[in-house]
Amino acid sequence: TARYDLVLAHRMEHSDPWPPQGVRSLTLIREPLDVAVPASHPLASRRSVTPQDVAGERWVTSRVGYSPDDVLRAVSAVAKRPIEVQHRIND
Repeated sequence: TARYDLVLAHRMEHSDPWPPQGVRSLTLIREPLDVAVPASHPLASRRSVTPQDVAGERWVTSRVGYSPDDVLRAVSAVAKRPIEVQHRIND
């Protein structure tokens, strides 16, 4: 990054922070993550949920190596528990 004036980068919340020397990192945005559940689901009445709230649910996601699978792995890391993937699809 030292060879460039500006670098637009993405870092997952649970990742190591940017190095403190030689680089100044500023947050531009934080992306929301939407979770879809049936209206009858116990979490459906909440205004927001945490990674700990949703980590124990069964998931449908993309194949490994694609988003949103990488985001789901980040949810797992932040919640400190494995994610149960029921189905994978890229479409």
